Amino acid sequence: MTEGELDFDPEELAMLRQLFRSEAQDALEAVTARVLAVGSAAPSREALTEMMRATHTMKGAAGTVGLPAMVDLAHRLENVFASFHIDPGLWTREIGELLVQVMDAMRGYLDIMQGPAGEAAADELRTTIDQILQPHSRVTRQMARVIVPDAAPEIPEAVPVALAAVPVPVSDAVPEPVSDAVPEPVGEPDAART
Repeated sequence: MTEGELDFDPEELAMLRQLFRSEAQDALEAVTARVLAVGSAAPSREALTEMMRATHTMKGAAGTVGLPAMVDLAHRLENVFASFHIDPGLWTREIGELLVQVMDAMRGYLDIMQGPAGEAAADELRTTIDQILQPHSRVTRQMARVIVPDAAPEIPEAVPVALAAVPVPVSDAVPEPVSDAVPEPVGEPDAART
């Protein structure tokens, strides 16, 4: 989405993007705190759900103010947390440290999003985030189908940034398997009644 396609005048857009930067900084700090809190232990599902929710909200807000590279980075980061939601056992201390570095780099990126420096920083972040997911390709494929499908509901582009911060529920429920077995008849057959 280009700036010409947004429903904001330049002054309003600049103000909304500044608000987005502030909210994104807060979201990234909250995710960093969660990552640091778990250390080398596998994060709880609750912690991972919170990290997924924060990155999903950031992705929607970035789309609202026309920042496609930030939408892409937040989506990739959401996929990282979704892969650990499927298999928390893949988490290691090294991955936690790398994620903290990614959060720091994303906070820096927020100040230089436009221009050649921003594009180079976004490319470097994409590469680093993708390296976290690479060893988990089986889980990543499963995650793409189950946890964060491409058709996940997006926050409408015309929604103000403040509304984009509404939490998106993420369900931990696992559907019950469907049985192919035919149920036993209840009571006696009609022939036995005569």
